[in-house]
Amino acid sequence: MWYGIMRDKNFLIKDGIISFLIGFVYAYLVLQKFILWKILLFAFIFAIINTIFMFTRNKK
Repeated sequence: MWYGIMRDKNFLIKDGIISFLIGFVYAYLVLQKFILWKILLFAFIFAIINTIFMFTRNKK
């Protein structure tokens, strides 16, 4: 993936922010009918899941 290899917590934080932004843009483009807090909630959940997945994948 284009995220690169995470070696410390700074990378984890950056990947979390990137995941949040991706989730926010995706939710805004796809779910425009929803209220803003639902879009933010979707982006936050997407960021958490993606960050955990990346952390466990690179921990090997």
